Parts: sequence; structure tokens; C-alpha cells
Amino acid sequence: MRDGLRFSVAMNEYVLSAICITALALGVGYEATHRTYPPVAAAPCPTVTVAAAPPTIEIQQTIYVPVPAPQVETPDTEVTPQDDSDPVFEHRTPIITDALREPMVYAKNQ
Repeated sequence: MRDGLRFSVAMNEYVLSAICITALALGVGYEATHRTYPPVAAAPCPTVTVAAAPPTIEIQQTIYVPVPAPQVETPDTEVTPQDDSDPVFEHRTPIITDALREPMVYAKNQ
């Protein structure tokens, strides 16, 4: 028997491709983060001084004062009761069928 450590790893192609893509993405990210950029040989930005008047502030305020609602007096008039009879059913007598005379026994069994 040999002395030492033995590792045995079994993985399919999907796991191996995921590990390779992760390693590649970490390597590209590390290179992009730690890259040294050359200095830009341009003139420094000029400073601009602006002499302007200070801003003016106007406060426009509206104050609402509550006013009680006006009271309106109505003249007393007599109210006549309305006729509640329906003229559609005045020409015939109501029809009472056997279904209205017998109790609903099927409803009690449910």
C-alpha cells in the first residue's frame, strides 16, 4: 500500500463546466479590479467662479377660516301619502297554487 493522501472526486460535465465558468468569472473580475490605469496627460479642469445674487424666497400662504354652514328655513307644507297599490295587478285576482299550500318538506331534510 502507498503512503500519502488519495482524493477521489466523481462529477459530471455540468458540475465541471459550472466550476470552470465560476473560476473564469472570478479571474476576469479580479483582473478588472486590480488593473492599474495609466495617468491621463490632460490639463486640470479650470475652476469657475460665479458671482450671482443670492436667491430670493417668497412665501405665499393661504389661511382658511372655517365658516358655519348657512341655515335654510323651508316653509311648512303638508305631505300627502303616496298610493302603494300597483296598477298592474288590479285586473286579476292572485293565483294560489298547490305549491304554496303545502309546506316545503324537502327543504327540511337537507
